[in-house]
Amino acid sequence: MARSSTMRDAKSKAFERDMGFHDRIRAAHETGQIHIYTNFPHLNRGGSPVFSAGDNVAPLLFLILSSVVLLFVHVILGLVGLVVSVIIYLMVIRPWIANRLRDRTVRKMMANLYNWRQLWAFGGIVITLADNPRVGCTAPDSDWRAMARKFTVDRDPNEQAAHAAFKGEMGSEPPNSSIYD
Repeated sequence: MARSSTMRDAKSKAFERDMGFHDRIRAAHETGQIHIYTNFPHLNRGGSPVFSAGDNVAPLLFLILSSVVLLFVHVILGLVGLVVSVIIYLMVIRPWIANRLRDRTVRKMMANLYNWRQLWAFGGIVITLADNPRVGCTAPDSDWRAMARKFTVDRDPNEQAAHAAFKGEMGSEPPNSSIYD
């Protein structure tokens, strides 16, 4: 009985910690301090939590059916319509689908911790710092919590001091010093 309550307390603390990290990531995204990138081929497939069959099928179906209608008018006109439909799909529709998928992914990720964890486990997402795009993490292999922790420690002077004190670094260097100075 005591063991199950201890495990419940540990899970509760981990959930609260993750909620705090998610709130920090959401605030950083809203203020433009981080960027979220999506892998279109990975997320735009069946089984993805953000896949939309309507976004993918409806425009393509419309283009193909309009080409078939033109084919019944005249064969050459139908073939030209098909070529134009392919060009429109590649140059207009596909980027439109990618943009909608990215917006849907970010909206869903920022909505709550459950969606965040679900999408992070699925993969196809990269978070980078706006200041330095080389610093970031990739789902699902990287630890988003470490990104939130580092991001928060680097940005918040109060947490920098707490982090330095926790690591026993207080007094050896000022919290804002850098090895590159």
